[in-house]
Amino acid sequence: TNGIRMGIDGWIYIAVGDYGAVKATGKDGATLAMRGGGIVRVRPDGSGMERVVWGTRNILAVAISPTLDILTRDNTNDGDDWNDRLSFNPFGAMMGYPTLFRNFSDEIIPTMIDFGGGSPVGSIFIDEPSLPKDWAYGFYSVEWGRSEIDLHPLTPTGATYKAGTKQFMKMTRATDLEVDGIGHLYAVSWDGATFTYNGPNVGYIIRLTPKGSKPATVPDLKKMTDAQLVQTVGSTSAVWRQAAQRELLVRGAKSGTPEALQQIVATNTNLGARVAAMFTLKQLLGAKATPILVAFTKNDDLREHALRALADDQRLAAQIPAQPFLAALADKNPKVRLQAVTGLGHLGKIEAAAQILPLTADPDSTVAHVAVRALSWLKPVEICLHALDSADTKIQPGALRVLQSIYEPAVVDGLLKRLASAQNPDLRKGIYRALARLNFKETTYSNPSMWWGTRPDTSGPIYKPEPWAESEKIQAALKKQLEVAQGEDAKVFVTALMRNKVSFPGLTDLMLAKVGKDTTSRLDVIQSLLSPKAPVADDVVKALSNIATSPNEQPELRARALRMLTALIEKNFNAVRDAVLPLAATEQQGALKGVWEEFTRDARLSKKAKEFAGLAKDKDPAKRTLGATVLVNIVTSTVNKDKKGKDEAQKDIDAMWKNPEQAATLLSVIGKTHATQFAPQVRENLNNPSHVVAEAAEFALTKLGLDKTGSPAAKQIGEMKYEDVLKIALAAKGDAKRGQELFLQQGCVICHTVSEKEPPKGPMLGGIAQRYNRTELTESILKPSAKIAQGFETQHFQMKNNEEVEGFVVKEGGDSVEVRNIAGVTIILEK
Repeated sequence: TNGIRMGIDGWIYIAVGDYGAVKATGKDGATLAMRGGGIVRVRPDGSGMERVVWGTRNILAVAISPTLDILTRDNTNDGDDWNDRLSFNPFGAMMGYPTLFRNFSDEIIPTMIDFGGGSPVGSIFIDEPSLPKDWAYGFYSVEWGRSEIDLHPLTPTGATYKAGTKQFMKMTRATDLEVDGIGHLYAVSWDGATFTYNGPNVGYIIRLTPKGSKPATVPDLKKMTDAQLVQTVGSTSAVWRQAAQRELLVRGAKSGTPEALQQIVATNTNLGARVAAMFTLKQLLGAKATPILVAFTKNDDLREHALRALADDQRLAAQIPAQPFLAALADKNPKVRLQAVTGLGHLGKIEAAAQILPLTADPDSTVAHVAVRALSWLKPVEICLHALDSADTKIQPGALRVLQSIYEPAVVDGLLKRLASAQNPDLRKGIYRALARLNFKETTYSNPSMWWGTRPDTSGPIYKPEPWAESEKIQAALKKQLEVAQGEDAKVFVTALMRNKVSFPGLTDLMLAKVGKDTTSRLDVIQSLLSPKAPVADDVVKALSNIATSPNEQPELRARALRMLTALIEKNFNAVRDAVLPLAATEQQGALKGVWEEFTRDARLSKKAKEFAGLAKDKDPAKRTLGATVLVNIVTSTVNKDKKGKDEAQKDIDAMWKNPEQAATLLSVIGKTHATQFAPQVRENLNNPSHVVAEAAEFALTKLGLDKTGSPAAKQIGEMKYEDVLKIALAAKGDAKRGQELFLQQGCVICHTVSEKEPPKGPMLGGIAQRYNRTELTESILKPSAKIAQGFETQHFQMKNNEEVEGFVVKEGGDSVEVRNIAGVTIILEK
């Protein structure tokens, strides 16, 4: 757990990180389990604990507006698609990490701003008129990675907001921001710190004071009269409103105080003050505040906030009338409709389920999302099933989304009955998808060791699935329907099975037959079937090979098929080699160029040095090119630690110089791979009797940027002091095209990607210059271990058979861990 903040509603809101909670226990004995991050709230006395939202990655703070909008800025998951996100968090929402955001994004609350990579930390909502006007009101976030503090202006858009970003200040490794009630801001830095202890002289706090401001007097709340405290609740300062509220609550509901607070709600022009007075009333009077709050729901300006206050306390649910909420379901203001569905769900008003259901199709997506969540809490199974029989097709998708979250036999039986008889094609597909979703349920989060780490499986929709009592019945029905499905139905059914990881005997052949010849669909099916844990069927390998080698397929699809094939190289070497071979015939560009570089630099190939040596001596030019390229890359690799493989490759290269045909190929490869280690051999062959070899040597010389004499060159980077290299790097002008070439030539492509469209490897470098300056980037290149990006620290695994595995965790599933070593090789370890 990270930061906490108290709202004017009297709840402490807790930013919960990725560990979540196995069994959080409140002072009243209430318990809560939550796999992963989110926001939890609890009353100051430790009672009433409940989840507010979940599915965040690692928020470090919660910002709460004067009108109780909850705002966060979430951390990136190190290049694995979940980026630095600015989010509005309505009560009950699912934010999507890690199981839904990638493949089920229609089931989550979308972000207001996606910043790409980043490391946000503290956040706060400020409402302080003693600050300069431009900075006195709004949502602030602190960005550690970018060393800045930002203000985010918010524009209402339906039930949510559109957000902007306005830089407030730059600050080295900024971590937090706070405000007092007399015009000061406090900014915190982690300057000089590392992720391990770095001595006591780290970080600092600075105080910011508006120019020309006069020191304000801090009143003693204990000496204020009740009337003065009520007046302060109605002030324009959020800090003083809350301070006065807490003191009033300590004193209790004395004569005249409730009436004075009602007067603030009725007449004050500051909405923050009106909301503060309303929630002070609720906390002072409890159930006795209900008729007052119901009266406030008749005011258009207050309805949203009065509904929120009415539904705030589940302990009073039986005494809160449903009518104000039911009436608000049809309100023209989406913010009011949002509070109506939230309140009915939070208070457990099951009798309102039929009226909530139409709002699952609300034109405002935030209202629709929370309506689905509210019904999922209420579990109105029969109402949702009957909706599938109605003529109102608009409410059926929402009803299905609710049903797919309820693991009860009645749900499965009701869906199976309707699947067999559904005449509407869209409804039939929807029911099939819902049943596929219900096939597995999430394993209970019962032990901290079950945490998913910083690299969880993001394919979704369930992290650690387990079958339940109805799974066998569901699978039988899904198989039966797929066998008879045709056309569009068949494709939809296949997609549903893949997305929800449903499996049964004979499914592979059945799915491939149903998707037909569409290459993208076939690759999608094959992708779902590939697992490093189990052998892959020969027909699947053949299907991939056909796509990978077909000149009629789009390069991006061929590249995708090749990447899938190369992942299977351990048990399918010949098939992989033959599929890559056509790339050697001509110079590749774009997606296929990337695959060529990845494959020919794969450290696993050093164990196959003899096979590639045979290719390098073949009469076929393409085979010679492939073999020579792999041999050169084995010898020149700085990450491959296989000494035996390197020695074998070097011997084979030495032998190739004696054959003109092989030597020419070797020189061409040396030039293309930028293998400067072979500079002496390149110069030696400039005057080779064979004009083919001499021409190849000229080509290599040009590609390597060498002169013919080998005269002493300027100092190389490896011979220079770090400070001198840094000075040159800071002054030099970049060349993006050359950098792109070097990224491939130097083998960076083995461990890194630059696009979110590529399968993730090590730290994603797209947009890296926006997150780090040149000094930091230079340090990372020359001193790669000085700072390790979170999630990429080296882990050591000692296996039961005493074998040791070393690398960083790429993905952690419920049953296994995927580890990638320094050479870019991925290994699956069973838990």
